[in-house]
Amino acid sequence: MDVYGQIAERLKNIAGQGQNIGLFIAEVINISGDTCDVSIDDLTLTDVRLRAVINDESGRLFIKPKVGSYVIVADLSGEYLREPVVISYSEIDAVNIKIESTTVDIDKDGIILNGGRLKGLVAVDAMVGWMQQVYTDLQMLKTQLSVHPVAGNGAPLAMIFNPSTASPQSSHFTNEKIKQ
Repeated sequence: MDVYGQIAERLKNIAGQGQNIGLFIAEVINISGDTCDVSIDDLTLTDVRLRAVINDESGRLFIKPKVGSYVIVADLSGEYLREPVVISYSEIDAVNIKIESTTVDIDKDGIILNGGRLKGLVAVDAMVGWMQQVYTDLQMLKTQLSVHPVAGNGAPLAMIFNPSTASPQSSHFTNEKIKQ
């Protein structure tokens, strides 16, 4: 017995005697919300669930397959095609995870944590480098002020201070692949 046959046998054993769970491979041709349409040879099957359990969504794992990829579909109704659900994917377009108020969205553009409200994660090495430049500039200013007396008559100080630190921009420190 091949691997797929073994999986089918085990699913039948889990479901109980006398109940069949049909498994088949199909091509994804359309995705709409939590369902997709699939093609098996010349047959089109609509409203195939992408999530086996429909709940209040306080917690969920949602995997969106790529259109044109192949999926394994299980028919939970016992081979009557009333409750088809995708159980495995050849290619994934996106993943959404939600656990109470924490969310993670992953796609080809990157990772978004909790809706991206905080705009991104800090690129620590860039931040530390910038802070080291600021520290150096402040130390230089401290030294220059200590060796150049300031006249009390309101005359301008005969000192030129040219900091080497560039003005900080959030893009200097943000990892664009992860947004939180």
